[in-house]
Amino acid sequence: MLKEKYRVGIIGCGHIGGNYTQAFLGLSNQVEIVAACDLIEEKVKSFVGKWEIPAPYTNMYEMLSTEELDIVGVTT
Repeated sequence: MLKEKYRVGIIGCGHIGGNYTQAFLGLSNQVEIVAACDLIEEKVKSFVGKWEIPAPYTNMYEMLSTEELDIVGVTT
């Protein structure tokens, strides 16, 4: 039996991170983007606001240990 949805985290909230996010959203029946991370707090806050991602992080280790992720897109 397949998982209902794969949980995705994005590391890097720049242009490429946006491209990955847009691609994952095209698979919204299979994936859910639950977290995003960037070293620059303002950047990650803007990113999660734009894409309606629930959890912003500025530390990737914190994101990886806190969220139960199935897929991580590294876009730095």
